[in-house]
Amino acid sequence: MTTGGQPAVDALAGVTVVEFGGYAAGPAIGKYLANFGARVIHVESFSRPDGFRLQYPPYKDDRVGINRSGCFAFFNDSKQGVSLDIKNPSALRLIYRLVARTDIVVENMRPGVMVRLGLGYPELKVHNPSLVMLSTSNLGQTGPRATHPGFGSQLSSLSGFTEMIGVPGGPPFCLYGPYIDMIAVAYGGAAVLAALDRQRRTGEGAFIDLAQYEAGLQFLAPALLDYTVNGVSPTRNGNRDRVAVPHGSRTSTTTLQIGRARATRRASCRRCGARTFTSPSSTRCRTCTRIPSWRPATCFSRLITRSSGRCDTGWCRTS
Repeated sequence: MTTGGQPAVDALAGVTVVEFGGYAAGPAIGKYLANFGARVIHVESFSRPDGFRLQYPPYKDDRVGINRSGCFAFFNDSKQGVSLDIKNPSALRLIYRLVARTDIVVENMRPGVMVRLGLGYPELKVHNPSLVMLSTSNLGQTGPRATHPGFGSQLSSLSGFTEMIGVPGGPPFCLYGPYIDMIAVAYGGAAVLAALDRQRRTGEGAFIDLAQYEAGLQFLAPALLDYTVNGVSPTRNGNRDRVAVPHGSRTSTTTLQIGRARATRRASCRRCGARTFTSPSSTRCRTCTRIPSWRPATCFSRLITRSSGRCDTGWCRTS
């Protein structure tokens, strides 16, 4: 891309993005676009500011304030901000003027909100026929569950992630934070860039409906395929892996000479991580640390034996 006939310094220099919404799912996409040189304008209102400003710590000096939020600062660096009461007709006219000079609109409000405000894609396209608009929400803009509100943390359970995390026979475990939001951010960023490339080549705009739930399911593809093809419903299995054996963190009394210090090894191999997919990797794992007692361990030679946990070294025997 060029600006004024000169090569652009940043990849997205000259691209303008207008962003409606808050928290992580939408602003994180805008953040990455801004970090690569796009001009991103984050639209808020004083009556309903971005939720990260006042609802999520940490805050500077542990005092809540409109400009003191670490979360808001992290997800909105490199952006410009504007405060508008978008329910006011005068503000709506300003937004239409802004959109007329915009390449991309990103929004993560509940489905139907932008349409009710007069900011749906058909309305905005009137003012900018080549506009690219991404709407990202929990369950998409249409369908029987489209109006279901929530955050990425709830989607982690709805999609099945929490059901698969934990020890056998134990309760499910939550993932930290809005995990699926971040998956959807990656897909949303890629989709926007693809639409921008198409816009540059053809002059055509695009509306992208990104269901965060569907994006999260992509990270569960092996489990979904196993159930679809083989009827196998996955269960919680701690840190074990069906293919990589040995896998996870294990306790050992083996001591290593590291420089001049002696340390007790209480984790997976520091060089290869003890995440083993093939027999050659197993050999590399047990020899890279130069521990003589590991070399004769025949249990490392065959995947079936390794996965069964039958091992005379004591290392494989623990979970």
